[in-house]
Amino acid sequence: YGVEAQLPVTMELPALYLMKAIEDTSLSDSLDKRIMYLKKLNEDRMQVFDRISSHQEKVKSLFDKKTRSRDFKFGNIVLLWDKRHEPRGSH
Repeated sequence: YGVEAQLPVTMELPALYLMKAIEDTSLSDSLDKRIMYLKKLNEDRMQVFDRISSHQEKVKSLFDKKTRSRDFKFGNIVLLWDKRHEPRGSH
């Protein structure tokens, strides 16, 4: 449908002291890297949010194209349909 697949991912941020020990850099460098990582993560989230909202708008517009609006007025005779009696599943 023109949208990249999005997989749910759980991310863990390592503790600051672990990053410093692994990378063997100064504390300020570790902080800067972590801040940049968090900014990138926030940008990725915003991109996903934009994709989701544009996809929802597309789906809504396609649905609205296929359906026609009906204006009922007081006194119109309408058929009340009870969906509980419809068969479920694919028939």
